[in-house]
Amino acid sequence: MNAQGQSVWRWDSAPFGDTEANEQPTGGIASLPLNLRFPGQQHDRETGTHYNYFRDYEAASGRYVQSDPIGLAGGVNSYKYVYARPLLGRDPLGLALTITSIRTGGVVHNDPNYPSPAKPGSSSNCKGRLGEAEMLAFVNTGGLPGVQQATRNTANNVAPPPGMSGNARTDGLATDSRRKKKYGLESKCGPCAGFTPHQNQNYGSAVNPPSGTAAQFDDIFTFWWY
Repeated sequence: MNAQGQSVWRWDSAPFGDTEANEQPTGGIASLPLNLRFPGQQHDRETGTHYNYFRDYEAASGRYVQSDPIGLAGGVNSYKYVYARPLLGRDPLGLALTITSIRTGGVVHNDPNYPSPAKPGSSSNCKGRLGEAEMLAFVNTGGLPGVQQATRNTANNVAPPPGMSGNARTDGLATDSRRKKKYGLESKCGPCAGFTPHQNQNYGSAVNPPSGTAAQFDDIFTFWWY
């Protein structure tokens, strides 16, 4: 609205945003080019897509042009926008919080609305610290049912498989005191985040050990923040 109370720009969006904005809803006033679309998106007039920070969104198909950087950990269809539920969700960074299980290899929690713990452009160290802190807070406020008492881990506590060398360290530890279970917590914050060679080597056998070897953890949960 302008100072005279006249509408200067209007976007009556369809569910997936594939409608044009009205840049001159009131006759007799100048057209106002404004490229805002869904939260975190900017319309690119040359390509027709919406820039969504980490990815580009194509409103005509209701999906992203690029696959989710975390691959299938974000779901079987890695191109979906807010799991094809645009009336209920938003994804201002083109990504979402996903928590995966080392034990099963599957997704245990997805939240397209959970805000990233770090602002875009933050340093890797800043992202790491904020991601770990948010992970602990998420667990300690009941985000993962049954998992509790999350604390920061400072020990290289994940031993290698038999015959291999090099310990690894989870970012956090948690328990389920009722069922007497022990969990590792891992935070990966940023589009380039991934497991180190020793984490790749050790985490699987720590949860699913070879026959005759005791498991070090009942599971290791990985929080993917982007």
